[in-house]
Amino acid sequence: MPKRYKIELTEQEKQKLESWVKNPPSLYLRERARAILKVSQGKTIEATVGELRVRFHRNAVSEWVKRFLTDRLEGLNIQAGRGRKAIFFPSSGRKDAQQQVEYLLHQSPRQYGISCTRWRLQDVGRALRWLEGCSEPGIYKVLKRLGFSRKRAMNFIYSPDPNYHRKWKAILQAFTDAVTHPEEVVIVFLDEFSYYRQPTLACAYHSTGKTLPYALQVARSNTRTRLLAVLNGLTGKVTYLQRSKIGSLALQDFYALLRATYPDEKKDLCGPR
Repeated sequence: MPKRYKIELTEQEKQKLESWVKNPPSLYLRERARAILKVSQGKTIEATVGELRVRFHRNAVSEWVKRFLTDRLEGLNIQAGRGRKAIFFPSSGRKDAQQQVEYLLHQSPRQYGISCTRWRLQDVGRALRWLEGCSEPGIYKVLKRLGFSRKRAMNFIYSPDPNYHRKWKAILQAFTDAVTHPEEVVIVFLDEFSYYRQPTLACAYHSTGKTLPYALQVARSNTRTRLLAVLNGLTGKVTYLQRSKIGSLALQDFYALLRATYPDEKKDLCGPR
């Protein structure tokens, strides 16, 4: 037979518990207060657990009742040393910890004397002094709470052009000029593209087995068409020219088309590619 605890509440204790249910000073006190009120009404621990809005183990509810019988209302507070331990961040705080991790992950481990090309949890613990002595699971939890997780890398390469930064500043300046002086400056991006008449082979959904899907072809030569186009950096307008071959004559036609599209002679065409 389930054990019943006998709790007799004073009027002051009852009012306090009811106030905690409606407006708790801490979220964990709401369910504890609700449990004590139900047990004081003669309900068993099992019945009380079933009526709580948050699922708790019966042993946890029994512990609340025992602590209430011993220390009354004070026994429902989380005791020192119990509950989730505070996350370990540097003394400067969470934001500084995020910035340190962000900076570290964008550096090579070799700069920290670690002969690896990718960061491991143990390496992060060695590089950040405030994580020294933490286990790998502990470091993982710290990174997760700071908003970092393990992801698959994406291919990326820095331009080998020694004038890259100077050109990038020129592009930004061209954008600024186009925004501030739209009647005089137009910024466009130029690119080339080739496509074929016949479709290329690729994966497609099909019934399982030995049969394969068909890529429909036509009885004509698989000719290639070249496309030359510019994109207006502010309006998104596209101006293009298609030819079977883009040579000097086609380029002359394209530039004439571009000038006709933007006929104002005062306009400068800035075209980073």
